[in-house]
Amino acid sequence: LREGLGVFREYATDITFDTSLIIKERDVIMNERDTRNTPDMRTSNANLQLLWPESVQVRRLPIGLAVNIMSFTREQMISFYDAWYRPERMVVIAVGDIDPESVSRLITSMFSGVRARGPERPDEIDPVPATAGAPTIRVFTDSGIPGAGCTIEHPFKEATSPDTHERRVMRLRRALAFAMLQHRAARLSKAKEGVFVVPQASVNSLVPGWEVSSFGASGTIRNWKTFMENLELEQRSAYVYGFTAAELGVARTSFESYYADSVRTSATWHSDWVAGSIANSIVQGEVFSTPAQAQADIAADLAATKPEDCLAEYRRAWTTGPRHVFVRANPSFNVTAEEIAAELNSSLNTPPVKPVDKPAVAFPYTNFGPPGQLVESNQVKDLDVWEGRFANGVRLNFKRTSFEAGSVVVAVRVGTGRLSQPASKPGLDLYANAVVPLGGLGKLSVEDLQEALASRAISVSFAVDSDALDFGARCAPQDLGMCLKVIAAHLTDTGYREDAIPQVQASMGSMYSTLAASPAGPITMLAPRILSGGDTRFGVATPAEIGSRTIAEVRQWLEPQLKHGAIELSIVGDTTWDAATAEVAGTLGALPQRDERPAGGGFQYLTPVEKPSKPGYLYMTEPSLRQVALSRYCLIPDLKDVHMERRCRLLAAILAERMRVKLRMELGASYGFDADFVSNDGFPDFNFFGVATNVAREHARKADELIDQEIESLRRGHITRDEFQRVKAPFISKREEDLRDNGYWGYTVLRDAQQRPERLDAARDRQSDCESIKQSEIEDLAARYFKRDRCFHFVAFPRDPSILQAPVQGFK
Repeated sequence: LREGLGVFREYATDITFDTSLIIKERDVIMNERDTRNTPDMRTSNANLQLLWPESVQVRRLPIGLAVNIMSFTREQMISFYDAWYRPERMVVIAVGDIDPESVSRLITSMFSGVRARGPERPDEIDPVPATAGAPTIRVFTDSGIPGAGCTIEHPFKEATSPDTHERRVMRLRRALAFAMLQHRAARLSKAKEGVFVVPQASVNSLVPGWEVSSFGASGTIRNWKTFMENLELEQRSAYVYGFTAAELGVARTSFESYYADSVRTSATWHSDWVAGSIANSIVQGEVFSTPAQAQADIAADLAATKPEDCLAEYRRAWTTGPRHVFVRANPSFNVTAEEIAAELNSSLNTPPVKPVDKPAVAFPYTNFGPPGQLVESNQVKDLDVWEGRFANGVRLNFKRTSFEAGSVVVAVRVGTGRLSQPASKPGLDLYANAVVPLGGLGKLSVEDLQEALASRAISVSFAVDSDALDFGARCAPQDLGMCLKVIAAHLTDTGYREDAIPQVQASMGSMYSTLAASPAGPITMLAPRILSGGDTRFGVATPAEIGSRTIAEVRQWLEPQLKHGAIELSIVGDTTWDAATAEVAGTLGALPQRDERPAGGGFQYLTPVEKPSKPGYLYMTEPSLRQVALSRYCLIPDLKDVHMERRCRLLAAILAERMRVKLRMELGASYGFDADFVSNDGFPDFNFFGVATNVAREHARKADELIDQEIESLRRGHITRDEFQRVKAPFISKREEDLRDNGYWGYTVLRDAQQRPERLDAARDRQSDCESIKQSEIEDLAARYFKRDRCFHFVAFPRDPSILQAPVQGFK
């Protein structure tokens, strides 16, 4: 602790601003600037310019101007540091297993001698804008935006006031109102096809001293009139008529559940999260409150709030007068602000519809058959783990922990996943990942399901894994039974709703726009498929491939697995073996007999490419991208066991540290870099090392050569003792932390421990084996696998092949 505080004190008083490092860091920050120049960032900046065109925050974005980044001098930095890094502006926060009085004395002894290094500099500019821009309509286009989106906004000044009980009640009621508006809009998006998708309603603080009410959604360019008119009508309807008692009941229940869950779990919140919350409270001028204090402060007012209270705060958030309208769209959106104004003004002629109360939604999936019988159970005493099997073939793995108070992790693996994905249907897994969550259940839409679970602390996710369909969940101990009912309902009655198609398409569009905005997007899409020998189950399917997928295909592929596939699940956390077995017996254990896990036959396994024939040069399609993406992949076709896997991961960590030193510290070429080891449980021959980075065009050739040089250096065993120890220490520390994490036990060790008993052995020797890793073992791995003729080389760049002085060949 003393050493850590000593480092903080040096930050506060002794920065040296080495000139050579400043010069190198210029290019790193320019690389960061280019990395952050995404469609989302450009859209956000355009929106700020609409709302506060004269604000300092808009005119001086935090990343800075290129001309300044490249010209700041050491003397200017020292002058800035001396003026602003002052003791009266510093806060030290300590959270953890500490004695407050002794730590306070230690902080006092170490920081009381800190003195200002120079005269205080007056604030030259008030960061709070005096006024907002005049209400108007702005159309912002960007090639990285799929379709179109519209947001109705109203900026209003936040009255400066202490953090009082009354202020918190006002914000609570306002938050309830906007939550009800968003939920209502989500229902509308399903009820009327093509209206809009992904509605969002909120109040945010985007610049100091101001807040912004916003209500927005996305839609298609073809249907822009319809979705914008409906957006305007729903915002106005809420302003005129407010909200129903039923809507408030759902929102209130959800908020009460949130407060209760926070109180229940707060005893084991991680110290860094608490420290960050304290820091945020200081910055925001608020009183830091424990969850119990916050709940006690607000509970009575939450229970007493009426719909008219929420309406009053909703109206206050929008006040009166014209609203700002921000439209973001693909450049193919050839519509003017005047045309949009005409449509929105025409919409004002449509009278709003008064909402009516609807009956509360109940969860209908309560009976899955007679409770199943636990026919086998076994306690693994040294790990404090239980294993069980029910009469219908469902296998349960369990561990009780105290790592996270009031929290339980559930992982359910069903069927065979990507192993059985038809090769003729590329992208079916990605499409399923969107269809299942957005399609809800047969008897409940997603919105109905949210209402039915409003009082519960439950979150459930779905994803297609390499060798199973995975349901992951977290819940409160008292909600474990309902959590398992939700998963069992998905197994027996998944929705496959056609009315979810617009949301599914929006999800896919967002994924592709994110890939298009990333320099490494083409590599992410194509490299895994190339490495796998062209197997269509790997990489990212093209938009054309995804566009040909249907919900019927998803259903045909998933239903046999969901209805009959083998099930193995883990339950880890703050509950008991008796409670877990009872809840599984009434849900998954009550299902009809499940198939046995196939013993390795009948699947289409892949044959990875043995070695590359040539480098892969890939074009980027986004014209605004300035960086070049560089990557290398080395296949490991003979991964033996977890001990070898750990050594591969440590080698990857050493490679990442080498990239940090060489690409950032020495060359000054990269802001971000990554090196990792990837393994695939269902495809034992398909494991690989990967290293990737994005660099400016002028650094591309040098950085590309440097990556090859460092991989070759590791192959030749050029690892220093200091480098090995510097990487190994945090590597061991992280694996020690994992042993105190519910997610590690639930999602890694126990999720399929009966299918793969070696996972228990891996947990047993995780710490001792990692500590025993020798430098010579890592050097042997590098020598065996980091061979130049077996290293796959990918480069993605804008349409200018001369960057690398190499012909564009291979993959496009």
